[in-house]
Amino acid sequence: MEGSTIFRTRLEEYARLGGTIVAFDQQHGYEYSALPGGQVSGYGWEEDLHCINGSVSIEDWHPALSGFDRYRLSVRVDGYLTSWPENAQTLLSRSANGWPAAILYPYPPPSQGGAGGGWVFATTMYDDWGTGRGQSTQAACVLLRDLITWAVAPEDVPQFDPGDSIALDIPVTNTSAFTGTFVSLQLVNPARQVVLTPTVYLTVPASASVSVPFTTTAPSTGGLGLWRVDAQVLAANGYRQTERRQVAHYAVADPPRIVDPHRELRLSITAPAESFPRGQSAAFTYHLYNYTQEPLTATVYYGFNHDFDWHGIYRLLAEDVLVPAAEGETPGEAVVPLEVTVNKPFRLRGRASAGDLKSDATFTVWTHRAEASVAASLYPTQTRRTDEAVINAQVASLTGDPLTTTLGW
Repeated sequence: MEGSTIFRTRLEEYARLGGTIVAFDQQHGYEYSALPGGQVSGYGWEEDLHCINGSVSIEDWHPALSGFDRYRLSVRVDGYLTSWPENAQTLLSRSANGWPAAILYPYPPPSQGGAGGGWVFATTMYDDWGTGRGQSTQAACVLLRDLITWAVAPEDVPQFDPGDSIALDIPVTNTSAFTGTFVSLQLVNPARQVVLTPTVYLTVPASASVSVPFTTTAPSTGGLGLWRVDAQVLAANGYRQTERRQVAHYAVADPPRIVDPHRELRLSITAPAESFPRGQSAAFTYHLYNYTQEPLTATVYYGFNHDFDWHGIYRLLAEDVLVPAAEGETPGEAVVPLEVTVNKPFRLRGRASAGDLKSDATFTVWTHRAEASVAASLYPTQTRRTDEAVINAQVASLTGDPLTTTLGW
């Protein structure tokens, strides 16, 4: 869809009008370019694989992260982002290599009069797919839960510590043509459970807005996340004059100490696909990232899982690899290629070391059987024994794999 002008225009218009776009993991990194601004790209789920436990770290604080009191989270993530708009906020980074796993940016950007516009949340998490297949994690559910609550009204969110007294002025609008007598409030906790239902006696003229005072106490334990307040205007006889809707939200948060999740040396392995035809030579790339302010000289090793020929032995891939120093927050990068003949599924391993600095990475490889169709035609269709004729042969790959053909008759 990244090549569809209509699709991209509709996404941009949706964000321009104040909508929030949530984009989960894509098959290929270039497909993120369909998002407003066209500046997001990276590696998708077919190009980079990763584990679940401790797979991402909180990079920067945001109300949508209020449900967490630790910085290392376990979510299902494949891939990472390598380019993004200048005004984007990196919320989560990959534990494997430090590159962003979730970003948030306004659209249009402030330079284009972005005030009052929408937001774009792009991530390489694939818990949207995993939810229906029993593969979603608790951390991902908490993040998406609070992200949606924030996105309903993405303004500044009041934040309170556990146990704090909370006092808010709740804005309520009577959209009906009749005067209201009561305002019915509902306090909804982050788990979407209604915990308070106060009703306030307050005259609300037709088509007018009022401020309703609201007080409560944040729970001391078990209440981290975004809380919301829903409101509804009632007539004197209890008749509902307006629909109940979210009118306010606030965060109860105990933010983790935001540490720099970047180790000085990171390693990541990528490939053009995760599945290759059996017997084909596959090209892998070892990416070394240097987050220090000085160049590093690294040694790179590779190995395989036990079912292949892994016995805890790493083989030398390259030595004296110069990894440039970081420039600001952008790490220096060096790449080392590796070609492997794929005959069965395996897990490719990597290790990089530079003095006391070390980093490991893995990549799971799958195989499939390449299939092709062959069609032949004769011109002219009827010939005599001694006539010359032309045979046209058409060979097509049914699995999208490149083919080298040899024809004989």
